[in-house]
Amino acid sequence: MKEIAGKKILILGGSADGVETVRNANDMGLKTIVVDPVPDSPAKKIAWKSYDTDALDLEALVGIGKAEKVDGVFVGLSERLLETYCRLCERLSLPCYCTMEQIRVFCNKIAFKNKCREYGIPVVNDYSPEDDLPYPVLVKPADSSGSKGISVCHDREELLKAIDRAKGYSHTQSYLIEDYLQGDQLTANYTVIDGEPYLSLINDRYVVEPYEGLGSFGIAVAFPSKNAELYMRTIHANMCRMLKDLGFQNAPINLQAFVDGDVIRFYDPALRIGGGRAYLITENITGFSIQKALLHFAVTGSMLYAGEKIHLHEDDWKIRGKYSLQPNLIVRTGTVGTVEGMDQIRSIPGLIAAFQMRVPGEKITLAGTSQQTAVRLYFVADTMEELLEAYRKVTETVRIKDDNGEDMMLPPFDFRLYSKEYIREEKA
Repeated sequence: MKEIAGKKILILGGSADGVETVRNANDMGLKTIVVDPVPDSPAKKIAWKSYDTDALDLEALVGIGKAEKVDGVFVGLSERLLETYCRLCERLSLPCYCTMEQIRVFCNKIAFKNKCREYGIPVVNDYSPEDDLPYPVLVKPADSSGSKGISVCHDREELLKAIDRAKGYSHTQSYLIEDYLQGDQLTANYTVIDGEPYLSLINDRYVVEPYEGLGSFGIAVAFPSKNAELYMRTIHANMCRMLKDLGFQNAPINLQAFVDGDVIRFYDPALRIGGGRAYLITENITGFSIQKALLHFAVTGSMLYAGEKIHLHEDDWKIRGKYSLQPNLIVRTGTVGTVEGMDQIRSIPGLIAAFQMRVPGEKITLAGTSQQTAVRLYFVADTMEELLEAYRKVTETVRIKDDNGEDMMLPPFDFRLYSKEYIREEKA
């Protein structure tokens, strides 16, 4: 990528989630500058330069950007940083993949659901506290992510406590009361390039509810979704129309929904790269990486990285006939003592990537949230049987113990429940 070699990119946030971003940017020839208030944050350790600056401090970031003469700004997985990112790009006259209006719609679940209704896109029903509620109901912040602040309520007393809890996790003190739906979930990942939305991936999302009264969080996803045809038939056209009307030109968009019988009901949007790093699946199968595209966009204004035209197709979501699993190994609350087996699993056929999210000494305190995700795994294979075998070997090898030497791992997801339909189809 000679055309971008030596360009400077300001990366907002230096947590463990940002390490791969910095590594990819380095490999693309960019000079990486990471800002994070934590002096020893992981991404700083491999960056070209870093600053101990809060990534929400707009004026400080403007000063750094001007002093360093940066060529682009990159925002990672935190929705909280999107407004700062957008304003910073405007102040520095640099490319930005979203506008403030798009942030207003996609970073607030209430605004997103209202916009969906305008386009005939079904959403999960919501209520006010004064309504005759169909308990149990779900209460959650309107503008938070990572499953934080979510509660399941069975009566009015629990409802009032849950509202206070949700408001505590909301930047705007706003919350939603929704139907407590259970069953199939899916995530639709769109990539917008030059104003054209492409459905890059669609997966089944599986959740776990390890603590009574708290919300669920993702434990695994599987590609492609068994409900993909229903999605394409009932949702895709209206969703593309909505994204175009909102003016998206180059952007990553992730949308979560429940499958309620024959109706797909949306409940959560994200105007960023998904925290699950699903782009690793597309890069392995189709060669396209939304992360690399956005890094290129940050310093050029174009998503067409690698010096060649990127060809996305309407049926990319079918992942070219392959199968993919993306399970998480999760742990209970406590203090991480040891993580064993990570080096051994990397040679297992079918495992294309593995990321250790928690380190020894780290305290897991937020029960019922994505903080309990200790390891992220990514599998791709030609058959479901091959995937299940690789997954089995990994779960038998990785061991996570607390600071007292006790097992911290919660039971891994049983993918055999998901795979039955696909295995029957393969053998037919």
